[in-house]
Amino acid sequence: MNTQTLNEKLELIQWLSTLEDTSIIKKLIQFRKEETKDWWDSVSEEEKKIHRKRNI
Repeated sequence: MNTQTLNEKLELIQWLSTLEDTSIIKKLIQFRKEETKDWWDSVSEEEKKIHRKRNI
């Protein structure tokens, strides 16, 4: 990881550690949940059937 990215991460950590706005905190938590969601949970049942048939 390059220095610029590390610095940006540190800035975010510092900002987050001082954050008191609960609405922003909730939005960040929701964003994190969405970003870490398994792609399988977001596809339709029809798409799942297609994938299952391909893997048999």
